[in-house]
Amino acid sequence: METNINDFIDFKGLFESFFKEFEQDLKSGLFEVDHFRQILDFKNNQYSTFEIGSNECEFNEFDVVFVFSICTNQATESNPQGDWSIVTIVFDLQLEEFTSFDIE
Repeated sequence: METNINDFIDFKGLFESFFKEFEQDLKSGLFEVDHFRQILDFKNNQYSTFEIGSNECEFNEFDVVFVFSICTNQATESNPQGDWSIVTIVFDLQLEEFTSFDIE
């Protein structure tokens, strides 16, 4: 039996901790790095409406991948799964900074 360490990580708490620790870096690079602005906007305006998908998040020796989602349109007979917005944010452990923001 193989134990997956990701099952034991509080990804929401980890994201909040990284954000708090590196918020000033995000703000100082706001105009040079697009994803810094996107992460700040997400955290300050939309974060509270999204749920973290702990099963989709990943922690490894190189980075931490945070996956947040929100249902934007409830399931119907013609669309049985509903519509979802998914935000993926990557924190690089070697560089000690957020390195990407993706929304789909």
